[in-house]
Amino acid sequence: MLILFLAGDLPEGWGFWVVAAVLLASGYGFASLDAKSSDYFFTGFPSYWNIVALYLHAAGTPAVFNAVLLLALVVMVFVRIGYVYPTRTPVLRGLTNALGGIWGVLMVLIVWRLPAVPGVLLIGSLFFPVYYTVLSFWLHARRPSAPAR
Repeated sequence: MLILFLAGDLPEGWGFWVVAAVLLASGYGFASLDAKSSDYFFTGFPSYWNIVALYLHAAGTPAVFNAVLLLALVVMVFVRIGYVYPTRTPVLRGLTNALGGIWGVLMVLIVWRLPAVPGVLLIGSLFFPVYYTVLSFWLHARRPSAPAR
């Protein structure tokens, strides 16, 4: 969040409050007793803020868009949807971790190419966040109930 704030990737005047909201939500997520479920899901949007920040900075998206997206994800911390815990959720764990490994390599390339990241690399790397989100929502919908930890 500090990088987004200092790089001017958040709106002037209220970017500080967006950063504060993200940090408070992240603190809540880490301190929450039900942050992880007994069936190996993160509960609520997991603290993947560094990933979101890297994408927003690399894409050069408008500051207001960045703030709105971050605030939407802040809200999702409190919406108790189960998100895949990649190394522990048993369903499609091998595929998820293999795709995650490929994605990790792409993320290293993105960091290496900053500040001029080729659009094809950035867009191509979105395959894993999309896969992860769809898998998480699909598995959450299939869960009979959200078991507590």
